[in-house]
Amino acid sequence: MARQPKQIHVFLYRQKQNKYEYAIFQRADMPFCWQGIFQAVQLEKQHQGG
Repeated sequence: MARQPKQIHVFLYRQKQNKYEYAIFQRADMPFCWQGIFQAVQLEKQHQGG
């Protein structure tokens, strides 16, 4: 699958006791890979509408 021209990568985090914790997800199909959440945006849409 080819990637769309525009992508948004989201890394969820929270601050807890003056430290940041990040939500990084392990891929089910490739357990050695970890990633954030991403969303491809179609050409005619803006980032907020994607």
